[in-house]
Amino acid sequence: MVEYFSTIRWDGAVDLSWYNGTDTEFTITTARQLAGVAELVNSNAADFAGKTIRLGADISLLRYVEPGKPW
Repeated sequence: MVEYFSTIRWDGAVDLSWYNGTDTEFTITTARQLAGVAELVNSNAADFAGKTIRLGADISLLRYVEPGKPW
């Protein structure tokens, strides 16, 4: 098993390029892709029932502070 740790600092951007409605398995490796999952779920733009999302890397959001949010 190959371990991967993303050292790219997340800038708050969202990546949806990994998603299509026909695949049933997805591997997320960046904070931008993880934000994309959140956007798709929170906007009801995608139904992930019966689908698998895997984390392919350790993703840290610790360095990002959204403007106006204390967390």
